[in-house]
Amino acid sequence: MTTRSAARASRFRLTADLPATLPAPVSGAPTHSAAHATAPSEPTHCLEPAVLIERLKQWAALAGDAFSPRTIEALDGDGRLFRAWCLERSLAWLPADPATVVAFMEDVGATRRPATISRYLANISTLHKAAGAPSPTEHPDVKLARKAHARKKGTDQRQAAPLGEREIHVIVRSIEKAAKRAGGASLIELRDRALVLVMSDTLCRASEVGRLRWADIEPATDGSGTLVVRFTKGNYSNGRATYLSPQTMQALEAWRKGLVAWLELQRSNAVQAGNGDRLARLPLPGEGEFIFWNLSTTPRNRLSRQAVWAIIKAQGNRALGTDAYSAHSTRVGTACDIVRSGAGLLEAVVAGGWKTTTQVLRYTRRHSATRGAVARLRSRKVKDIQLLAR
Repeated sequence: MTTRSAARASRFRLTADLPATLPAPVSGAPTHSAAHATAPSEPTHCLEPAVLIERLKQWAALAGDAFSPRTIEALDGDGRLFRAWCLERSLAWLPADPATVVAFMEDVGATRRPATISRYLANISTLHKAAGAPSPTEHPDVKLARKAHARKKGTDQRQAAPLGEREIHVIVRSIEKAAKRAGGASLIELRDRALVLVMSDTLCRASEVGRLRWADIEPATDGSGTLVVRFTKGNYSNGRATYLSPQTMQALEAWRKGLVAWLELQRSNAVQAGNGDRLARLPLPGEGEFIFWNLSTTPRNRLSRQAVWAIIKAQGNRALGTDAYSAHSTRVGTACDIVRSGAGLLEAVVAGGWKTTTQVLRYTRRHSATRGAVARLRSRKVKDIQLLAR
């Protein structure tokens, strides 16, 4: 394995501490009840075969660049959780027996939602296939156990509260009123206003908005613009093009000018203090730079996913009086607005960069119910009754 491949593979902590050669696991798996028995944390009879380990390490070297950081984080974290659970019970985790996976689901499923269990199973399957081993999650017993858990826990997921046009307007007005009271907008207020508007227009995920660059914005003659979201979760090799309203473009320009003025002031102060070398090397916001910066650390650091979530939650709480909003709320809200405007589901899917209509249908199900067949039927009946009453 080359140095570069090793660096990519190191992103998986799961494979980092696996030895090069290990004895094969014993054949046969315990029953579900026996799977819960505890044992030493590293029993020699359930360690991974050397061939599977080498295949998994080779795959990890390739996957480090093929998947997004969040996908890698989920694969690695879920894999380490399953491995630790198996080793504590003297069970082989690679390859794992279907009975082991069922016992794992029964144990951890008591405190996990069906969506989390589904992710665990998907990642266990991916790691087995990556190592060249058959996936235990395809066994009928595992599928039945998954269905049983879903029936017991329920499959409905909590949905982020939507931030639609009305809510976004309230948040922006709140930021602008605070700036007016203070005699001018602070740099953080300029950034947060632009951030909220960009996320509403583009339906960007928190992990995507921190990677947006100035170079990907193209202004139009009417004051609007377009933005190419290049680091996206969907299948868009060249990124997906999104619309920016004139209001959003104005907010972005105000943020850029404020950032330039602030950096120039910081440079001037640093030079006068005899410590200007570091800031002198810091480029002003240009085409190659990220749009949104974390102002509490080194200015060049882009906003992290966690920072985006914190900003949306704080602004929603300040303007709307609730902490029910998250970075996903802008996706939900704009998707609902698109469908409510009369546009089709396909247009909402393209705008949000989804692969299917599943998520959009889930986000808009309540609105769709008010426009569905029963709603139209009852509406006509009410009108008929009103006509007869006349």
